[in-house]
Amino acid sequence: PSLGIAPRWCSFLDSLTEELEENPQPEVYDDYKFVTGSELEALGLTHLLGTNLLRAYMHGYFMDIRLYHKAKGIAEPFAYEEYRKKKIQQKVDEARASRVQLKKLPKVNTQLAEKLLDGKQAKVGFLRDLCCWWK
Repeated sequence: PSLGIAPRWCSFLDSLTEELEENPQPEVYDDYKFVTGSELEALGLTHLLGTNLLRAYMHGYFMDIRLYHKAKGIAEPFAYEEYRKKKIQQKVDEARASRVQLKKLPKVNTQLAEKLLDGKQAKVGFLRDLCCWWK
């Protein structure tokens, strides 16, 4: 449907997609979270293997999302605080980046001040190169 109408040699696709759009089927595993064996060990839920709380699927298991959130909260009690600190730090960094960087140069002898600033930067670069050379 999002690509347009189907070619006339496969017009049955139009009726098929219309029927599918009218009757959306709920997903079977909407309320489940897929976890691997290593994640189960990290959460401390290996004792649930073989119970009806875990459904084996391919290389992992499906578990109820509510149980996963409770176990995650118990296993990592400070995860939310760390997440919050990271988000605050990102916002602060974005605010710093958006600020205008101005060089505070004196009104008198601006050319001399620029020359001295360039000299300091060159000296720092020279010292950095010199230190790397001795290693």
